[in-house]
Amino acid sequence: MQRKGRKPLYDVAVPSNSFRLPVADDILDATATSEELGKTAGKDEDQNKTTYVKLLGLEKSKAEASRLIAEAKQSLAKYGERATALKCLADYIVARKN
Repeated sequence: MQRKGRKPLYDVAVPSNSFRLPVADDILDATATSEELGKTAGKDEDQNKTTYVKLLGLEKSKAEASRLIAEAKQSLAKYGERATALKCLADYIVARKN
């Protein structure tokens, strides 16, 4: 049950995570092998797509992903232990290898 005037925890966290996902995907596409990804690596560059890596460079893209994680986790801090799974999800999004 949701208390009146409070957003569900999921609604608070998901928008933050959704911004991290493209950064992480762009980094993976630029750095992982096709075997690691389970799909063709480097497709973004081959298709001349605008990506975080193309716009910021690899190191700045990694820094941006880290910044977004920290921001999301900070926004979840007020939820204490109830946000543990969402914090783990945020970490997984950028640590994943495929």
